Amino acid sequence: MALNVELHTDDLELTGGIVKVDVYHAADSPADLARLTLSEELVQAMRLEMDQRVEVWLGHAETERVFTGRIAAPPGREILIKDFMVDLLKTKVTKALRDVDFHEAASILFRTCGHSDIVLPEASSPIKPSVIFSGGNGYDEARKLARVFGYRFLPYFDQDGIPHFHPIEDIDECPAFEYGNNIINLLKTGNMVEVKTVCTPSLFHSMEVIIDHPQVKSDVVVVKSVRHFNEGGSLRTIFTFEDVAA
Repeated sequence: MALNVELHTDDLELTGGIVKVDVYHAADSPADLARLTLSEELVQAMRLEMDQRVEVWLGHAETERVFTGRIAAPPGREILIKDFMVDLLKTKVTKALRDVDFHEAASILFRTCGHSDIVLPEASSPIKPSVIFSGGNGYDEARKLARVFGYRFLPYFDQDGIPHFHPIEDIDECPAFEYGNNIINLLKTGNMVEVKTVCTPSLFHSMEVIIDHPQVKSDVVVVKSVRHFNEGGSLRTIFTFEDVAA
């Protein structure tokens, strides 16, 4: 079965010459990142630039987008890509808002950081008489905003580069991982669990997944981090979660 790693730019789809890939997403990480290592021949043939928008696609016979972001270091054989959360991290936000709900305040915050399309909670929130963005970076101000409204969730950007700022969503069908089937290895330390499985491009942090393994007491868990990488000619995915029922 063919293994595919692709790098897409606005005017290019690179489907060969990538010798190593490592993509990392985490719910508690300010900015997710991806690292690609290119062949020498490809480095000579390509012209990539700092801050260039790129996408990483992975899969077997068919590929799926697993990362969208910008090149974050001078490109050479190794390409470092960070997601668009860097826009929030580098933008200082100073604003005083009056009589706003969470949706309006969050929308203003993300627009200030250059992102107008954001996925927000479905439920409405109470109106606050005053919301102050006090000059911190956009990510820190977003965390403070959530606390002001009594929320515990964090902002993040998904595989498509779309910003999200809402609770974990229910999905109709959770991915399932089973002992003796698609779990290659499972390591448990206390209540924290790390699972290595076959490459699962659609897996992302904050998703619910079904776990069937004798070492795990929970049936449904929430993914905390996801790593896609190549290992010995195969694409693999590692994800972590907390076994809250343990």
